[in-house]
Amino acid sequence: MTTLFLRLAPFWMFLLLALPLTAQANRLVTITFNPNDGAFDPTPRPPGATGKPDFIQDGVRYAGFRHEDPGTPSGADYWIAHTHIKGYFQSPIQGWADAPHSWRDGLQGGLISVEDGSKFDLISIDYSIVERYPETPAPPGRSQFERLPWSQPEDDVAIIVAPDVQIATPTFADYESQWTAYSIDDGSEFDLGGGVTDPSRPAAGTPMGTLFFSGFDNLDQIFITHTGEEVLFGEVVIRVLDGDAEVPEPGTALLLMTGLVWVGIRQARHRMTID
Repeated sequence: MTTLFLRLAPFWMFLLLALPLTAQANRLVTITFNPNDGAFDPTPRPPGATGKPDFIQDGVRYAGFRHEDPGTPSGADYWIAHTHIKGYFQSPIQGWADAPHSWRDGLQGGLISVEDGSKFDLISIDYSIVERYPETPAPPGRSQFERLPWSQPEDDVAIIVAPDVQIATPTFADYESQWTAYSIDDGSEFDLGGGVTDPSRPAAGTPMGTLFFSGFDNLDQIFITHTGEEVLFGEVVIRVLDGDAEVPEPGTALLLMTGLVWVGIRQARHRMTID
């Protein structure tokens, strides 16, 4: 038995080295926007920058983006884009969320990537519509927002996502065609009392929804925003992929290892018989 073990020593060393690789697995990361779970990027922001900086949690970066004049030949990135992360402690949200909103002729939202360059799959996002389209005229003390000319109707807000976006395009339709839209609107209207409703807002207390994605896999990054005036983004779930090769299922890995051991023992016994 001792002789058999010694003959198998190179095989055991290979197996021990291979075990950590076999044990690797993809991991789910939930971006909560809660400062207790992650941290805002401490890098000093440029003079004149407003809003919250990027949020980093479990090695995943959630950055703010802002496209100025998208869908026109002069479209470009806004150099001091920011997130809109803050705490909400009333219905329908009791926690932290990002709240990207329209801005005149610009589009704001979030850009997700993994700090070490790993690829990932987009799994889901929690959401709540705050306002479908801006009030006209704007309330006192508030800047006038504008809704971009989406083909999605203003009373049917959609979450839109895209792995990459060319901002400067000949027409807005060319810009919009790069996004995939998912309607999230239930069509309800805010009750102002006396039989009067506000169609720009959904009904009070409408619970957060969850949108599950399919087909946004093996990504380097993903842009995510919406076609309304303001929507809250709650928890965002992604699957970070560890390595380029697919990790075998636990059962498959066990069978593979068992087979390698059996082959190694047979070869060792065969060599002993020959000796």
